[in-house]
Amino acid sequence: MKLKVAEILGANEALAQLGEIDLPISTSVKVARLRKIVGDEANIHLGLRQDLFKKHGKPNKDNQIEVPKANMEAFMKELNELLVQEVEVDWPKIKLPDDEYCKEKGLNIKPNVLTALLELIEENK
Repeated sequence: MKLKVAEILGANEALAQLGEIDLPISTSVKVARLRKIVGDEANIHLGLRQDLFKKHGKPNKDNQIEVPKANMEAFMKELNELLVQEVEVDWPKIKLPDDEYCKEKGLNIKPNVLTALLELIEENK
């Protein structure tokens, strides 16, 4: 499947949130494996994003890199180019527990977490 870099970064954050939920062992193992795979890919692109900050930005008094207004347009153009890049991924899909299990255990998974993971979730039938 192909995912945009922005989707990979969103999935990485969503998997971190999902990793905080007390899921069944089999699902937790799959989430942990997928977190590692997605995290490794996300780190590549986060490094490229950092490179863009270094290229266009300057350290402020707190030694944080800030992009000056004069460089903002070029920075945003390159950042958007990075975020829309498509990456071919061959990641396993995960199957989340069904509604009955979640209700029984009092588990709630927020829709924004699920939205970021739509391409990585196998639907329950």
